[in-house]
Amino acid sequence: MEVLQKVAGMSDDELFGALEEARKAAVIEERTGAGAKVNYRFAHAFFRQTLYEEIIAPRRIRLHQQVARALEDIYNNRLEQHAAELAEHFSYSSDRADLEKAVSYGEMAARRATDVYSYGEAVRLLEQALQVQEVLDPEEKLKQCDLLLALGWARFYNHEFRYILDNEAPAALALAEGAGDSQRACQACLLASFAISGAGLGAAYGTDEAIRWVGAFDRYASPETIERAWADQALGGTKVAASDIAGAWSLFHKSALLARKLGDASALNNCGGDYLWFLPPTAEYVEEARQIANDMRRIWDKADPFSMVYGMETVGAFFLKLGDRRQGETIHREEEEIGSTRLATMPAAQYYLPYLRACYHIIDGQLEEAAKCYDDILRLGAEMGAPLAAAVYALFLGPRLGGYLGWGREGLRRLEEWAQAAGLSLPVPAHARAYYLMYGGESQEVATMLGEVADHYATHPERTRHEFGDLLLLLEIAVPAEHTRATEVLSSLLAGTVYKTTGFSNPTCVARHLGGAAALLGRHEEARKQYREAIKVCTEMRFRPELALTRLQLAELILEHYPDERKEAVEHLAFCIPEFRDMKMKPWLERALRHKEILKA
Repeated sequence: MEVLQKVAGMSDDELFGALEEARKAAVIEERTGAGAKVNYRFAHAFFRQTLYEEIIAPRRIRLHQQVARALEDIYNNRLEQHAAELAEHFSYSSDRADLEKAVSYGEMAARRATDVYSYGEAVRLLEQALQVQEVLDPEEKLKQCDLLLALGWARFYNHEFRYILDNEAPAALALAEGAGDSQRACQACLLASFAISGAGLGAAYGTDEAIRWVGAFDRYASPETIERAWADQALGGTKVAASDIAGAWSLFHKSALLARKLGDASALNNCGGDYLWFLPPTAEYVEEARQIANDMRRIWDKADPFSMVYGMETVGAFFLKLGDRRQGETIHREEEEIGSTRLATMPAAQYYLPYLRACYHIIDGQLEEAAKCYDDILRLGAEMGAPLAAAVYALFLGPRLGGYLGWGREGLRRLEEWAQAAGLSLPVPAHARAYYLMYGGESQEVATMLGEVADHYATHPERTRHEFGDLLLLLEIAVPAEHTRATEVLSSLLAGTVYKTTGFSNPTCVARHLGGAAALLGRHEEARKQYREAIKVCTEMRFRPELALTRLQLAELILEHYPDERKEAVEHLAFCIPEFRDMKMKPWLERALRHKEILKA
């Protein structure tokens, strides 16, 4: 009302009369608020557009200027709240000072929109600011570069990864290179690396496009700068994609230490996340890793949302690997709360949150709920434009659910069909494929693969330090396949691990599989010791499926090799059979029931 009165230049009576007439004609609507606040708006957008178009252009421009100045005058102490309106009105001016204000207010409004997680609105405001800047001064390349970078980050949180890689990132890099500005060139490369990661996590770093971006990042990043930390992390991503995990972790280690030294919250949570994810499972780095994890926790609320959530994901997983469910779950529940509120409008949260929930459903034995989350991940990943990222998360869950529920080839076929429908050329990794086939009762292809695995790791043991998750999954295949050579090689490589579980990437208990390996290799006392350790870990963590499986395997070991301790075996079977039944673990229930005559005796 104040703005209208200031622009119209009418007396109170004249203005009230005009408003009353417009309201009676149903052209405008009256809205009253608290106190004496009254607002008027057009009853339909058609009225607004028609009346607007009837005003000649010079008069429209003048009215926009008048409205903008009235807004500045009236809301002098609350300009940020009205920045979007100010940017809109000033953008219609031909005056240089007004256009500068339009850009400035547009940036202010975009920041405000980002602060309330309205990323689509931030994109709109920055697109408008960029258009105004091109009219204002098309030769001011660095300002255009800054606006492109800001627009690219808004698109990132709006999940427009492909658009960033095709538009904002290359345009910003070209402007930075043209101006000889290496720092802005690094920012363009960082934006691109985030877009690559958002589109497909580590798997996307194997593309030629990703390698070109990372190469540029490496060239422009100076030593001992935060850009260097980010560039080393991106270089590590290309090594992961090339299966050089040891080389990748060396870069992640370097980047995490540099980010911690420089005190950058976003870089530490992102680079530290990769450091923890690929940390070797040996005692050598555990204390350092704890320190980095705790440093990440202290400052993750100062990181950008994406880095903060990744930091929470990996720190929580690190504690789960150490068998500390209390700390891991506390962090992940906090992460889920943040994802459901602060990041609810970020599409990535839509398929990541079901993954997080599924991990704890698996640990708690709520396997049907976990399977529903698995379906949601695949569906939402395609809907949100990130099928590759969703496929990676699905591979973190699918084999475990398949093994527990007996999906077998049907589970593999479904995943392959989904990947094909989503247009993915990425095949299901050999070890994941073998896992599905093994638990589907098809062992011939599995035996061939295990022979190749044994040869590979026997001749290249140095590659195993950081491949803990893959090694354990392969061991889990080798034992039921009764492939003694692969079992010998893999179990020896996993000996001495400090990890109790695999965290939430195909979550399982390490000691259970080492026990199975020892049993197959005829080391019965070692097997019994490992199983009892597994029971301790699973009981403390309330890891329901793994506890039931361990007690089944220990019962079988006792029945075959310790017949005098049959009573203990009966107790284990009496425990696990109703558990398998309740969790719908049909293959394992059937296996346990083969011993039912023991229970009757």
